[in-house]
Amino acid sequence: SLVVELGDEQQSSATERADAISEFAARCESNGAVAVSVPIDIDDHAPIGDTAAARNGCSLPIIARGMIVHPLQVRALRAAGANSVLIPAHIFEDVDELAPDCELAEIVAYAQRIGLEVGVSVRSHEQLEIAMAADPDMLNIDNRARSGRVTIDRTLELLADVPVGTPVLSESIARAEEVARLQQAGVDGLMLDDEHIGEELEVTLAAYRSLMLDEQI
Repeated sequence: SLVVELGDEQQSSATERADAISEFAARCESNGAVAVSVPIDIDDHAPIGDTAAARNGCSLPIIARGMIVHPLQVRALRAAGANSVLIPAHIFEDVDELAPDCELAEIVAYAQRIGLEVGVSVRSHEQLEIAMAADPDMLNIDNRARSGRVTIDRTLELLADVPVGTPVLSESIARAEEVARLQQAGVDGLMLDDEHIGEELEVTLAAYRSLMLDEQI
């Protein structure tokens, strides 16, 4: 399964931005993606508009991804057309910085209660523990280091501690030949970001689809 993340569109007006996002989401759908991920922390106003634009452009599941720290954000994203939210676990590592009503487990439970699927993105064993304690519907293992280096060793290492039956996405792949290794290890899908897509969306998605062992893209 291929999930594609939108880039940071830089159109000169809100209308142009929305049109570009809708068009990109439509292209993702027509070229074999199974979902579109929308970054929601670009600025104070874009998250809802970007989510709605992606929703208008395709019938794929829309994953709103970013600094979600309060149930009110979840409710607004649901109203804008999101089907899922993807929350980074690292923002909950230091719970002293968060208000009591912003604990990850509470946000996850609220999102599930209003009909959203919830994923948590992790980069370490500590973050994986935080994520699983909140009982999300899926996990995203981010292979990027702060230095920018990408290695799927992180996914392969953390997979051993993921409970059986929990769907797992792997994000950022340095080499195309790593796709088969990830699938053989039990990864359910790939999260493709700007570095994977570049200017040739159709070509890139076709290439990744050809590498997938599972024909059901």
